[in-house]
Amino acid sequence: MKTILLSLLTISALSADVVQSTEIQLEGWQTGTYGTFQNAGSVIDLKERGLEKEISPSLVLDLKGTNQYVNFKLGYTKIANEGKKVLASDMQHNGVNFDRGELQKSTLDLDIIDAIYYISKPEDDLVDLEVGAGLRYVDGSFQTKVCSKETTSSFDKYFPIGYVRIEVTPPWTESLKWVNQLIMSPTDDIHMDIRTALKTDIYNDIGLEVGYRHNQFNTNDGYDADIVSQGMYGALSYKF
Repeated sequence: MKTILLSLLTISALSADVVQSTEIQLEGWQTGTYGTFQNAGSVIDLKERGLEKEISPSLVLDLKGTNQYVNFKLGYTKIANEGKKVLASDMQHNGVNFDRGELQKSTLDLDIIDAIYYISKPEDDLVDLEVGAGLRYVDGSFQTKVCSKETTSSFDKYFPIGYVRIEVTPPWTESLKWVNQLIMSPTDDIHMDIRTALKTDIYNDIGLEVGYRHNQFNTNDGYDADIVSQGMYGALSYKF
């Protein structure tokens, strides 16, 4: 996390000549994860593995340019869920056999990094619009462990993404915005990151955003994964 933060701040400094303002947002996301995973063995139902909800950190660096056509957004999200549960049936993972009745520990880790270029619509009284495209990188692993017997599947993938963010200011208030954001891959692999939230300024250039986020990663590139993480989140932002 420290390396990611230093990298984002370095990029911000290097791009100072074209950047008019910078906004840093730190998010805490209560993620519950479910779906399936398979690699050289059984189809593993993540919901049956007893993965517990965890607070996942997320960091976004928003670099707004000197005009509406030069804007960049960089983001990092860390998802980590683990759980323990007795196997209801025999299971195989990476060719390693795990027997029914054994107490199994499962660990899922996902690192998600975004680099997005976007165009912003000039602000008006009701709607702010951002539309862009970029690249998302997912680096993940799934581990199965019973006593001293364990195995881990590691995977990573780059893919293009489209980006849309709409902030609506209700006519009866100027201090509150309704935020809707979509990040989606146009490829055969499904990757969709959706959020809806309410955002307000709480002090000078400090903002508060509270809402719901849903992220789905689905691919069969050497392994089969359909991993969904979702839950409520809260975020603080600072603009300078």
